[in-house]
Amino acid sequence: MDAEQDRHHLRVATFTAPETWHVLDQTLRGCVPAYAAQAGNIIAWLGRSGPGPTGARVLASVWSSRRAHDEATDIVELVAARGGVSVISDRIDVLPVRLYEVFERDRPMTILRVFRGHTYPGQLEVYLEEARAGTRIDGTRPDGPGSLVCGADGQAAFVTVSLWPDWSAIEACTGGNIQRPLTTRNAARIEQGAPTHFEIVPAIEPALDPG
Repeated sequence: MDAEQDRHHLRVATFTAPETWHVLDQTLRGCVPAYAAQAGNIIAWLGRSGPGPTGARVLASVWSSRRAHDEATDIVELVAARGGVSVISDRIDVLPVRLYEVFERDRPMTILRVFRGHTYPGQLEVYLEEARAGTRIDGTRPDGPGSLVCGADGQAAFVTVSLWPDWSAIEACTGGNIQRPLTTRNAARIEQGAPTHFEIVPAIEPALDPG
């Protein structure tokens, strides 16, 4: 297995269940622990953008390698096996992990922030280094993130998942808030991209140390 495939991998899947949204969260609460218990899974976080037929769900997970990810049973299959919910996948990203930070917090994390973007040509590595430095500074703040993981394709595309206690913490560290959610640090390196924010559904255990 080459070095890139042997890295931890970040998977971010967004989906909806428009026909049976009212039982979706209950079903996911039952399925996500089984999903996270599979061999090679390091952590999984579940979020929702709100109840109702237009409320998207996101499942972000970190795997010990691409092979571990590929051999795991997908959450859609686990949900389907329970019956009663028809899940529609919206988008799935699977990328080698380039940044992974976990910070001990006394406050519970309530917001899952997913930023999908592309840097300008030749700027990805610089962006990642700046993001790493900025994240570690944020980690020293009492209102900083609980976890941050970033996967990147090695060219320009990246996906960053971060956990936050509230909107004021996001505003303090990124400049974005509920009125201006698209603001982010290191924007000069980013050609295109935007964050999406989800309410964390506490279905499973907190983040493990990345090791």
